[in-house]
Amino acid sequence: MFKILFSLIAAFVLAFAVPTSTFADGFVNEKFVRTIYVANGTKEGNGSSYSAPILCDADSDLWAIPAGTVIEKVYVIIDTAISGTTNLDIGDDDSANGFVDSSLSVTLGTPGMYGWDVKNAGSYLRVQTAGATDAPDIYVVPNAKYYSAAGKELKMDLTTACTAGRFRVIVEGYYIGTK
Repeated sequence: MFKILFSLIAAFVLAFAVPTSTFADGFVNEKFVRTIYVANGTKEGNGSSYSAPILCDADSDLWAIPAGTVIEKVYVIIDTAISGTTNLDIGDDDSANGFVDSSLSVTLGTPGMYGWDVKNAGSYLRVQTAGATDAPDIYVVPNAKYYSAAGKELKMDLTTACTAGRFRVIVEGYYIGTK
């Protein structure tokens, strides 16, 4: 009897302790936050820190989005003022400014957080307002983007390469997996 009970407890613990996917940011159905570091310079890395940033070039792939991912929010935190470029958009293969549209929300020369406000987010995440375009919301329906298949990347689109500055791109969402 003790062996059966022990086996059931062990099976239960293992069922929740072992990830059900190879998603690098967490388990299936768990919220993730991914930070990608971008800076000007000469040494490119994987974007895991400012010691190994993705270079602030005109166009760059920031992250290969796994199949079964829902992206709820993308925003930019400028840590050091950016110069040398006039526009910074974050999107994917389908829309260069789908997540962060610089013309709506980013002041490149001023450190701060941009793209968080859903009224100023890119086209994928912008809030839809019932019966008004700028008035106080009666109710809102936030958007998200689902990636059912692999092959899409989170992308950075700049008019020209940065000559100075550094920033982080923050991606929030869920990995719901695929069937």
